[in-house]
Amino acid sequence: MVQRLMTLVFAVILLIFALSVALVFHLKTQVNNLGDMSQLRYKSYQAADELRHSSDELTRFSRTYVATGNAQYKKMYNDVVAIRSGNKNRPEGYEGIY
Repeated sequence: MVQRLMTLVFAVILLIFALSVALVFHLKTQVNNLGDMSQLRYKSYQAADELRHSSDELTRFSRTYVATGNAQYKKMYNDVVAIRSGNKNRPEGYEGIY
């Protein structure tokens, strides 16, 4: 009777240990997934901010060109359009004001 009880207790302890190990590995996987999602969220934020920024630049360049007639602003407008469409490489430090 005592031997049976000890075997049962040992089996329950072993089962709980195995379950704990499985849960730890699952938790580690979930933490890694959370980190990946956080990186994706940050990259999405950067892309949206860059799109908003370049839209502001396009508006500013077109308005300034119309107001002044200076061809430099038309060129800068066309450069931003080319960068957005992928026809021109982004200059270094493009995150700031172009």
